[in-house]
Amino acid sequence: MVTDKTITTQLEPEVTAKDIIRKRTTAKQFRKKAKAQIEKNYEAILDSLVGKSIDGSIQHTRLLFDLGGVKEELEESSKERKLGPSLGRLLLKDAAEFRKRKEAEKAAKLVAAAADSSRPVKSLN
Repeated sequence: MVTDKTITTQLEPEVTAKDIIRKRTTAKQFRKKAKAQIEKNYEAILDSLVGKSIDGSIQHTRLLFDLGGVKEELEESSKERKLGPSLGRLLLKDAAEFRKRKEAEKAAKLVAAAADSSRPVKSLN
């Protein structure tokens, strides 16, 4: 049995500047829509990440740590432990102690001056 097969070709439509602009706009709209969906379902996404992290997924754990800023906090705390207190903190502490000592000396001088002025003056006659 012989069948008559006709092959039809479909012509490609011409691409115009409007089509290119429309494609760019579509990509922007896609990003907006994706952002909106993420914002809308953020808690569910985090719950899913936490669940997979608890099940042992290292990739999900790393992503959670990145989102939560855990890496930066660990780096900051390890720097403080390694380096000890900063020079600025030590200088501020020394300056505060110096100020207290000077104020105490000044107060002691005022008390001594007040005590000297309240003593009766003995005449040599």
